[in-house]
Amino acid sequence: EFMKALKVAVLNQFILPVAAFLAMRKLRPKKLVEEAEAVVAKPVPSPLRILGEYLFHYSMWEIGFYCSHRLLHTPRFYKRIHKMHHEFKAPIVLSAVYAHPVELVLGNLLPGQLGPLLLRSHPLSTCFWASSGMMMTSMVHSGYLWPFWRHESILLHDYHHNAFYPNLGSMGVMDRLLGTIGGSAYLDFKGEARKRVLG
Repeated sequence: EFMKALKVAVLNQFILPVAAFLAMRKLRPKKLVEEAEAVVAKPVPSPLRILGEYLFHYSMWEIGFYCSHRLLHTPRFYKRIHKMHHEFKAPIVLSAVYAHPVELVLGNLLPGQLGPLLLRSHPLSTCFWASSGMMMTSMVHSGYLWPFWRHESILLHDYHHNAFYPNLGSMGVMDRLLGTIGGSAYLDFKGEARKRVLG
């Protein structure tokens, strides 16, 4: 399983991005080039601005990820696209990027870039957000309860992989609003996990 996940991770994290970069360099769409130049020319944001944008980006991520993830769990898309990611019932870090390329783009990259695109964020702010998002995704798929990270988000996602449908968002906010939180079975799972890990 590890080698299978590693091959997909290399494809998704190295080969596809390099191919996309080379295609963009060759095509150089005028509108995209102009937009990139305008964003890069903006003044470097203050730490307070970066923090404010980070909170906005995180909110947009929760909404975008929830919506795309819920769509990926519909019969039309689950079997063809998202089922691959759910081959891991107990996630490991590599399973974070163990996904069909369509899911990688529509379910991970686009929701992660919603905030920066809407705010036309400076690259420094976008890099801070993207780095944090990659770290968060890795921790949530690690199978560990990290002492410095919100246990709730890790347990929500672990339970999602275990039970298949509940807990479609990353923070639980959209799940609570739209009724897809795990309920009593999730609470039992969470209690058992905390007891096992924290004593």
